[in-house]
Amino acid sequence: DVPKSVLPYIPDDIKKDIVCIKQEVKVEELRKGLNSRSFALEIMERYKNEARMVVSSRFHGGVFALGYGIPAIIVNENYTYRFSFLKKLLPFYTKDCFDQINWNPQAVDFEEEKNRMLKIAKNRLNYAIDQVETCIIQEEEMRMDNYEEGQLIDYYDGAIEYINNNWQCNSRIDYAIWGVNNNAQYIADYIDKHFPYATLVEIYDAYKEVKFKGLTSVSPDKINNENDYFIFVTTFVAGYNARKIFEIKGIPADRYFICNREYISEMDL
Repeated sequence: DVPKSVLPYIPDDIKKDIVCIKQEVKVEELRKGLNSRSFALEIMERYKNEARMVVSSRFHGGVFALGYGIPAIIVNENYTYRFSFLKKLLPFYTKDCFDQINWNPQAVDFEEEKNRMLKIAKNRLNYAIDQVETCIIQEEEMRMDNYEEGQLIDYYDGAIEYINNNWQCNSRIDYAIWGVNNNAQYIADYIDKHFPYATLVEIYDAYKEVKFKGLTSVSPDKINNENDYFIFVTTFVAGYNARKIFEIKGIPADRYFICNREYISEMDL
């Protein structure tokens, strides 16, 4: 891409050999079966194999010429900072000096800079590969075991003990779960397996809508004393507020179980 204002200054013997290459192409203009990557590679091959000189107003046109050792000049109506790198290496002409263009430039020896850039790129890739490999090793060594039935997950064991001590296997019990997590999954699965007449009727979540066992969660604000079913509070955070909410709602202590970790206190010592 070269501005038209350069045209009057191009020698006639050069005009006859000019081939215009555009680096910007609309998707619909791409030839059938040619994707953007293959198009870019084709352009680069043309620079490499066909060009005796490159005249461009584009940064990438100058970079391709440098990389392939092709003589090049940059022509642009005005100078902008993005060309500061190229201006140090290639002849750079603005509209006030188009009449001074040297149309027989020499190729720039760019091998030292190119090798340094390649070394930087290689070092960055090797660093990235090393980081990924380290992460893979760490992940392999620290990977969690697959869940197996019977493994203790979090703190649902107290709920299972409560169920076994207070429910009868043939009892018809409606129950709800506040918080969907591993505790909820294990408790519900245990009830399904050992208490066939118990029915999960409600799911609560204070922050988001979740689906569990065919039910969609509702806010704990919906809890009221008119609903005669047992409630398991399975999340650690909800456990902080549940007792207060149950007291306000008038839910008696024998209608809920809060899954909590038991920690040693000074009173135990």
